[in-house]
Amino acid sequence: MALRISSYLLFALAALVSSCSQPLEHSCFRSVDSLRGWMEEDTINLSLELMESDFPATLQLSAQAKEDAIGQDFTIYLTFVSPDNDFYRDTVTLRFGQSEGGTIRKKGSTIQILWPYLHIDRLNKEGRWRILLQRSNEDKDLYSMISGMGISVSKQTKDR
Repeated sequence: MALRISSYLLFALAALVSSCSQPLEHSCFRSVDSLRGWMEEDTINLSLELMESDFPATLQLSAQAKEDAIGQDFTIYLTFVSPDNDFYRDTVTLRFGQSEGGTIRKKGSTIQILWPYLHIDRLNKEGRWRILLQRSNEDKDLYSMISGMGISVSKQTKDR
């Protein structure tokens, strides 16, 4: 996944090291309509309380979808809103499948995928960060297969 992120954005996104519920991984996930998928809402709103700790870390995107989505690409527009209301934007295209370091799990006819998005070295702004995931208006059939999206931050241990 080729990322074109300015150095300022890299430092701003470094704030995504959180202190939610587990010491090594913090996440926020939102389910969408299980019958219609990600069709009704254009945007999924997520948030994490982020503190200066647990460095370095990896920011990951996650999705749950029907098994028929395997092999298909989709685009999402990410907006990160800092505690002081600065906005940082990025666009990513992800593939449902085992590629680019992503992990996939299958449960019946449902798949869960986790994609590494950004490696974080340090935090620059503490507090509640909002992360908005907006779907593209294209690929309507694929978005109807998506039943949830999320974001997580995993601490990288020193022996990695």
